[in-house]
Amino acid sequence: MGSIDTEIPLQKIVLSSYAVAGILIAAYWSSYSYGFSFSPWQAVIGSLRSPPFVCEPHQYTTEIVSIDPLLIYINNFISASEAELLVATGEPNLETSEVYLNGQKRPSTERTSRSGALPPSAPIVQCILTRASSFMGTLLDIDGDFGTPQIVRYEKGEKFDTHHDWYDTPQKMRDGSGRWFNRVASFFVYLDEKEIEGGETWFPFVRAREGKGEVKWMRREGKGEEEGGTMFVPKRGNALFWVNLHANGTGDERVVHAGLPLQEGRKTAMNIWPRKFYKRGWWNF
Repeated sequence: MGSIDTEIPLQKIVLSSYAVAGILIAAYWSSYSYGFSFSPWQAVIGSLRSPPFVCEPHQYTTEIVSIDPLLIYINNFISASEAELLVATGEPNLETSEVYLNGQKRPSTERTSRSGALPPSAPIVQCILTRASSFMGTLLDIDGDFGTPQIVRYEKGEKFDTHHDWYDTPQKMRDGSGRWFNRVASFFVYLDEKEIEGGETWFPFVRAREGKGEVKWMRREGKGEEEGGTMFVPKRGNALFWVNLHANGTGDERVVHAGLPLQEGRKTAMNIWPRKFYKRGWWNF
């Protein structure tokens, strides 16, 4: 694996509320193709438990951190109220985080956080998934869904060592469809930052010029590749998006990343992993 030596100029793309609204409406009509719709009965039951949630058109801006590999910083991807509702939805499901080792999930000292499922049937979760699909619609041609998003929480001293989000080989769906998938991209959305110190998201092989104004990312200076790269400061409502796979379906080692140890406070975030589907035997790696 090699580091990226070229510094990428900062670019900003502002999406108007009208454009976002149009994209969201289009994504709504195509939501079944992404596999995260919910039934009328689920909607009725949900309305009895909490006030009705309305998915409003939402405006955000983007900053291109790196073009190759593609890594984009999204400002205000979710609102403060959406972040609070996502936390409330996912908190009851938090358990000790696990990692995949030899094809099995198990606890590990490399990942010491807690995590849990964010049910795609929840209106707030469906709203954010629709927004994510709209965002990806201009970037990638995907024919899959997002699976089940994840909430993750870090307390003081907790971390996630350097890792990648894709699977070494595509995984078989458990729905009997015979389809195989991999995580083509990732969203990492910051949901809270309670009196936080540390806990940056670190990409050791991505180099980028530091942003102007409010510090959102910075270089991690050090000797050699193991200490270089770029790290992102947790900011509630903001998100990172990056592409995990090369065109041939293999994982891009340049987007390995880590959750650095949290020195103080609490960090909560949302993982979204869009899926790319393959025919069995298509890959040869």
